[in-house]
Amino acid sequence: MADVTDPSAPIAPPANGPVDETNGNFCWVENGQLLHPFDSDPPTALTVFVHDSFRALALNEHFPCAGGRAAVRQSAYRFGLYNELGGAQSAAALARDLRRFNEDTALRQSPLTAYVASYVGPVPPN
Repeated sequence: MADVTDPSAPIAPPANGPVDETNGNFCWVENGQLLHPFDSDPPTALTVFVHDSFRALALNEHFPCAGGRAAVRQSAYRFGLYNELGGAQSAAALARDLRRFNEDTALRQSPLTAYVASYVGPVPPN
């Protein structure tokens, strides 16, 4: 485990990654709660934390993308957290989730929609 008192210490994810990408990680917000609509497992604490951090950023008045902010305000977006940017398993999970996003009939009436993909790693150097 990384030393949390040393911000430069590397963070090593579990062997299979902190996110189970087996069936993707497609999430949406319903009644203020982040949910996995395609399975009964709740999103991981890390997924919820990253989502809530993104949402706080996007709703900030200084967020540069007005369309993105509007999509978040209207809950017309979907969210997924993946292990590794560029990793084969993460790419497959993202492709599966983008197909789900494209087929999401609940978003058809919204003038703006967005899919937000975030990654656990690699962490860019300072």
